[in-house]
Amino acid sequence: MVGPSTRAAATAAGLSDWHLRHRDIARLSRDTYLPREHADDLTDRLQAILLTAPEGAVISHHTAATSWRIEIPLVERLKPAHLTVPPGSRARNRQ
Repeated sequence: MVGPSTRAAATAAGLSDWHLRHRDIARLSRDTYLPREHADDLTDRLQAILLTAPEGAVISHHTAATSWRIEIPLVERLKPAHLTVPPGSRARNRQ
């Protein structure tokens, strides 16, 4: 795996669940994966997270500020990623 992926895409590319549990693969949610070497890169993490986000979801809150390089004192960088989803979506907190 060289970039963000869903489980379905990884399986279609020939990776098994065993491969996805490897220490070099970071699991960001139930269905999103990223090579661990990219796990600290905000852009790569957001690309992976948005793969399974509901249509119309947008990056928001501290994550949006960080992506615009706005420093917020006393806020841990990178975790968790904040998204705002449209009303009526079935999304829930995926920490």
